[in-house]
Amino acid sequence: MLHEVGSPRSAIAEKACRLQGPILVLGASGFIGANLMRSLMTVRGDVFGTTTRKPAWRLADLPDDHVRMVDLLIESNLESLLATVRPRTIFRNFSKTPDIGSSESFRAQP
Repeated sequence: MLHEVGSPRSAIAEKACRLQGPILVLGASGFIGANLMRSLMTVRGDVFGTTTRKPAWRLADLPDDHVRMVDLLIESNLESLLATVRPRTIFRNFSKTPDIGSSESFRAQP
């Protein structure tokens, strides 16, 4: 749902439109990740999210082809996900993880 021009939400929508895509929301089945993904999908069609299991009740109303089931603790799964989605923007919304933030394979390639 887009908001009136001049409202605080329209400024957020404009910023979301300017993000480089595709966009990947890691941990999309959590509270913050699901709300972030849902908000981004109101203004963009190139948003993908991850969950560790399906069904993910917070994501039940989102298109299934935008929700990827993946165990991010397995490095080869992460590499495959990045190669498939080829994200330009990544939002990290999960906590149980090794330090993949510094991993070379975690960085999105242009």
